[in-house]
Order: sequence, then C-alpha cells, then structure tokens
Amino acid sequence: MTWPFENDTSAITKKIAKNDIDKNRVKKVFSLTTIVFATALLMMLIMFESGYETTKDRMAEGQPQVVFYDLSQQQIELLYSEENIESIKVTETENGYDASITIVDATKMTQYGFSSAVDNISSKYDIHHVTRNDLFMDSLPNGGLLNQKNMVLMGVAIFIIIVSALVIYNVFYLSVVNQVRQFGQLRTVGMTQQQTKKIMRYERKFLCRIGVPIGLLIGGLAGYLLQPDGWDWIAAVVWGIIISVIINFVVKVSLNRPTKIALSISPILSSKYMMERFDCKVTNKEKRKLSSLGLAIISITSHWKSILVSVLSLGLSGLLFVLAATYTASIDPESIVKKDVYQYGQFVIDTTGKYSEKVSEIENFKQKIMELPNISNIKQVVETDIS
Repeated sequence: MTWPFENDTSAITKKIAKNDIDKNRVKKVFSLTTIVFATALLMMLIMFESGYETTKDRMAEGQPQVVFYDLSQQQIELLYSEENIESIKVTETENGYDASITIVDATKMTQYGFSSAVDNISSKYDIHHVTRNDLFMDSLPNGGLLNQKNMVLMGVAIFIIIVSALVIYNVFYLSVVNQVRQFGQLRTVGMTQQQTKKIMRYERKFLCRIGVPIGLLIGGLAGYLLQPDGWDWIAAVVWGIIISVIINFVVKVSLNRPTKIALSISPILSSKYMMERFDCKVTNKEKRKLSSLGLAIISITSHWKSILVSVLSLGLSGLLFVLAATYTASIDPESIVKKDVYQYGQFVIDTTGKYSEKVSEIENFKQKIMELPNISNIKQVVETDIS
C-alpha cells in the first residue's frame, strides 16, 4: 500500500528487476530450467499415478465384483434377500446357477474389508465356489496409510523439491554476491530495504509466471501420453493448482537467504567488500608459475566458496535431469499390464482344486485347448490360497 504522501516507486523496482534478469542470463536460464523441470516432473509423476488408478477404476466399472458358482435355487433366493448385496445377475448352468454380484459400498472398502464381506456372505449361505474380480480388488486401497508405491513416489517428489530448492538458492546466492556493488550503489541513491525486497519478489514472480505454466504443460502432456485412458481434466486442474502453489512456496523459501543478504548491504559494506575482493593476500610462496593451470588453481583457492556453490548447482541440476530421464525411460506400459499370472499369456482359465481333479483330466483339458486355432502355448500355474 502506498500512502498519499509517499512516492509510488513500484514501476521503478519492476524495471530494475526486469533489467537484472535480462542482463544476468545465467541466473535466468538456470532458474527457469530448474522451475520447469521440477514442475514438469511433479506433474508427470502425479498424473501418471492418477491416470493409472483411474484406468483401473474405469475398467472395473460395470464388471461383477464377485461370482458365486454352482448355486441352488434356494441359495439364489437367499442371496436376493441379503442386505449387503447391491445387485445380482443370475446365469443358469449345467450344475445349477452362477450369480454375479456387487457388494453394497464396496468401492469405499479396503481390500481386506471387501474380502471379509465376501467371505461372510459365502460362509453364511454355504457357498464353496467363489471368484473375486482381481481388477476390482486392485482398485481398492490395501488398508495401510501408505503403500510401498506411494512411499516411493512421495520420496521422489520430496527429492525433486529439495534439489530444486538448492539449485535456485545457489543461483540467486551467487547472483546477489556478484551484485553487492550494484545493491550498494542503489542504497546510496536512496533505495530502501523494502524496495530491495520488492525487487527480489518481482524476480521470483517473473520466473514462476513463466516456468510454472511451461512445466505444467510439459508434465501434463507427458502424463497423458503415458496414461491416455486414465486422463481426467478435473484431476489435472486440481493437481496443477496444488503443484503451482508448492513450486511458488519452494522458490520463495529458496530466496529467503539471498534476500537477507541483499537487505544487509549498505554503501560502506559494498565498498569494503570490493576492496577485500581485490585485495592482495600475503602468501609464503615467493614464486608462482603463471600458466593456465596455475591461474585456475589460484582462482579456485581464492574464491573457493563461490566455486563450491557453482559446482554444487551444476551437479544438482545434472542429477535432476538424469532422474527425469531415468524415470521416463524405466516406464514400460507392457510390463505394467502383464503382471501376476498375465506375465505367462493373454488369457487365464481358472479351475478350482477343491474336488481334487485327476492329473489325467487336467492333461485332457489342456490337450483340448491346444487343439483350438491360434493357440501356441499353455502355461500351467498352481496357486494356493490360505485364508
């Protein structure tokens, strides 16, 4: 807020901030690249996971959650009166009836709760042949606060945020240190600490307004390409807003220390800094070899703090880039689809072992399937369910 008796210097501070960004291309490129990469990676990770879960939910919709086999007419009538069953679809077979059912509020249950509800119904009406929809089961939470997959994604997201914050902090720290003389001159002509803070704030807003939308666009596009069937515009908009707030907060926190350094600079301090910077230090070595390597060593030992910050910034930027490339290259949609028993083939035929089928009957069944056209191979998988 500007009082009537005060001069409105917002236009001047904005111009100074814009000129500083345009002049310092290294800061502009590094900061924008970091913000774009961090935003795009977070958006891609979240939209990929959200799209994967949405795809499973959409595939599970309209399918029966549980199928009861070989039921009698009396069991069918009892199931119709069961209050925990939402809908029943009955099919007549040679051995009786098969019932495809959906459980009341099953989508709000955990995997353990859903299995318990099915077990209660099957034991209540003496039903022995039960098949649960694995696709629907996978769409339910496992009951824990955080499963292993979510913990990994959260760890990657936190790592991206920390690395991005360090890179942005290092870039602005070097920029402020190199601009000590400029800030001191501005303080000489009357610039206040509040105006200095506004300059840093304008630089932050300028970078975020450009980097965040570009990152959201790239990350959203990558998430759509990885999971096109699970794309949800509402989820994309909501997560886009959340990620924008997170990135803006991270950039703001990263600039706290450089802003404090800029606020503490006075004309006298800037002059002292420049004198100390170019002051010759006394050394025990009377002679130095003035080669390119020797001059480089002298420069590194004289300004080792700035060199350390620069190397750290470059290393973290490269690490962030390698992380993005590795994660993107490691995603294999085919391996995601082919999990559990589907890694052996495209179709699964389940048979129960409660009646202890003879080995000869199983072999005859396999032989009949092999006689069908377009069948190249059969893989027998034996599973044991302990409940």
